[in-house]
Amino acid sequence: MSKFVTGVLERNEVGATDGHTIYNRWLSLRLKNEGVIEIFDDQLPSTNLEINQEYSMNIAVAVPWELKYFATPPLDIDVSLMEHNDIVRGIILNPSWQVPERAYSRMTENFQKRVYLLVETAIGQVLISRRALERYAQEPIEHVETGGYLE
Repeated sequence: MSKFVTGVLERNEVGATDGHTIYNRWLSLRLKNEGVIEIFDDQLPSTNLEINQEYSMNIAVAVPWELKYFATPPLDIDVSLMEHNDIVRGIILNPSWQVPERAYSRMTENFQKRVYLLVETAIGQVLISRRALERYAQEPIEHVETGGYLE
């Protein structure tokens, strides 16, 4: 069983278009805890995903605004008890995660090339771009380590 975000796809709609060209899609994924997250797909690997089917998704958080990094999580943090909308609050499992070659059935070339933080959150494991973290963190971040905490 995957540790990435898993849920039932409730919506897979075409977003921006120009004639017959589709530029992006909007998805809604109902999680096991009954929460729903909205996903913007600008790379289009979701094009042929079917509604009412369960999927496990590697979700990359595009713009994690104003995140704070702590070298260790607060003592009272239990990721499994966080609200489903705390998508970017969690413990860093791997500060330099990259997609293993040919590991997933639907992914884009851009996705494969990037380096991510792999973060355990209330909804499962999500990915945060290292570059985005450096750009949008509240304070400059020297280096990020396994076991660190983001909120």
